Amino acid sequence: MKNLNSEDIGPTKELEASLPDGGGITVLLGPNDCGKTEILRGVNRACGGTDTVTARDGALKGTLSVAGVELTVSSRIRTVGKLEVETIVGKYELSDLIDPPIKDPVKADAVRIKVMLGIKDATVSTEALQAAIGEDLAYLISDKVLKSDNLVDGVAILRRDLQAAARDSETEAENARGRAKGLRQQAEGIDLDAVTDATVLQDTLEAAISHNAQIGQQRTSAQEAEQTRLESRCSLDAALAGYIGPSIEEAEVDAGEVSNSLREAREKLKVAQDYVAICQTNATAAETAVHSAQQTHTTVATLRDAVASSRNLENPTDEAIEKS
Repeated sequence: MKNLNSEDIGPTKELEASLPDGGGITVLLGPNDCGKTEILRGVNRACGGTDTVTARDGALKGTLSVAGVELTVSSRIRTVGKLEVETIVGKYELSDLIDPPIKDPVKADAVRIKVMLGIKDATVSTEALQAAIGEDLAYLISDKVLKSDNLVDGVAILRRDLQAAARDSETEAENARGRAKGLRQQAEGIDLDAVTDATVLQDTLEAAISHNAQIGQQRTSAQEAEQTRLESRCSLDAALAGYIGPSIEEAEVDAGEVSNSLREAREKLKVAQDYVAICQTNATAAETAVHSAQQTHTTVATLRDAVASSRNLENPTDEAIEKS
């Protein structure tokens, strides 16, 4: 593993980056004006280029070493060491990777991608393209795509083929929608989801006939009920017209008064019943007293008679008693 080391090159104070063995791509990431371009200029100068490289402000000198070559930047630039570089010159320029001379950023990135894919010897693979677009669209991977010079051009051809296929599908879908609309208009009023099985239709018909009979019976019953209602209404109207008597409100008032009178009469009856009970008790006591008085009177009369009888008896003398 070889390293890229720099110190006080451009605005960058210090940098150390690992370079992949066997070649490859090393990406420098950082915000604007952090020194990426100055580092790349230093690398290009170390590889034999003529880029102008400056030291960091305030530093006496700057150094950059890459793959055995050391670049010293002070009042003048000195390079020590040898470096064998395999470039992409001939097919692409190094500037195509670093800063393509194209204003459109999208197209500039496309050039960078081509250079990076060329460096990695990336080739068009049916399996990779099929994994990217799916097996159902694999038929669009043509020989022209597979035989393209680089992966970017091959993908661009495949993209155009996909877009064309999409337009064809949209056109076919629009035509299908038109045909479907025409068929719907022709079939308007026709139940396309209707059952066509004869057995099912026969069963449905018999069920409908039975249901219709039930509905007819219900209708007859409803008509008879309506006739009965009308007759009852007529009878009610006649009864109301011939009725002579108090209204419901008046009857309720009369019933209330009668109820009050009945309650008062019951209260008076209760008082009278209580008074009768008292009188009955008093009468019983009087009868008992009369009976006792009668017995006393009889006893007194008997005693009086006995007293009167005893007065008429002759009292014998002692002499009479002795004679006896």
